[in-house]
Amino acid sequence: MSKSQKKNQKRSNKKHGPEGFVVEETIGAGASVTKKQDPIQELREQLAQAKADKNHDLANKLRQQLWIAQDLAAGYKPNISTEDADSQEALAKAVETFSSPSSTAAARLAAAGPAATVPSTSTLGADERKLKTMRKKLEQIQGLKKKLEQGEKLEANQLAKIKTEESVLEEIEHLQTLLSIPVKR
Repeated sequence: MSKSQKKNQKRSNKKHGPEGFVVEETIGAGASVTKKQDPIQELREQLAQAKADKNHDLANKLRQQLWIAQDLAAGYKPNISTEDADSQEALAKAVETFSSPSSTAAARLAAAGPAATVPSTSTLGADERKLKTMRKKLEQIQGLKKKLEQGEKLEANQLAKIKTEESVLEEIEHLQTLLSIPVKR
C-alpha cells in the first residue's frame, strides 16, 4: 500500500469512523448477520478484481457504480441521461447498496428519477457552484461581524459587505429550493 493510499485510508477512517458502514445481510433461512463494510470500498475491491480478471465489461459497470456511489456519498445528484439504460441501472444498484447516513438523500435523489435530471442537467452544476460561492460569502460576512463585535475597525467596503447579508441569505434560500435541499438558517 502506497503512502497516499494509507493517507486516504486514514482520512476515510476519520470521516466514517474505523467501524465503517453497518450492513445487515440475511444468510440462509432468516439468520441475520451484521457486518461492517464501506460500499464504496467494496466497489473498489470488486473493480480491482474485475481488472485483474481482465473482465472489461464488468470493470466499466463497476467503475460507473463507483462514480455514482461517490457522488451520492458527497451529496451530489449524479448527472445521468434517460437514454443510457446502463447508467440508470448503475444508479439503482448504487442507491440499493449504498447505506450511509446520507442514504435517505440518496434514495430521494434516485426517486426524483430520470425525468427530473434531464431538464436540470445544463444548470445543475452552475446552481451548485453559485450556492457554494454564496455560502462562502455568508461565512465571510459572519467573520466580518465577529471582527466588528471584537472592536476591530472595518473598512467601508467591509461594512457594505455586512449590509448585503440579508440578500445573500435570500439567494441561498432560493438556490436551495431550486436544488431541493432542506433550508438551514
